[in-house]
Amino acid sequence: NLARIRATEAAYSDADKALKHANTAIKHKDNAYNRELLAAAYAAKGLFNDAIAEQATAIALAARAGTYNGAQDFRLKEYRGGKRIHCNKGKGKGCF
Repeated sequence: NLARIRATEAAYSDADKALKHANTAIKHKDNAYNRELLAAAYAAKGLFNDAIAEQATAIALAARAGTYNGAQDFRLKEYRGGKRIHCNKGKGKGCF
């Protein structure tokens, strides 16, 4: 997913494009995964209050859909600490 790659992969980092792609994804399907993409994009831009709000929404949606897996809480904790998620080819703590 382009939003995740732009928000979390150092080699392809572009927070503005990540935000654009995440918002497009939500327009197509508003679900927990796409809300997590938006949270990651906000964190990549340094907008941690927005990232926290979106991640909390993602957790609630995941719980309702039966897709909650605990990794969502790790990402929320990172955002609360003013940290973004860093991945390397989709691998790393908190990557999704």
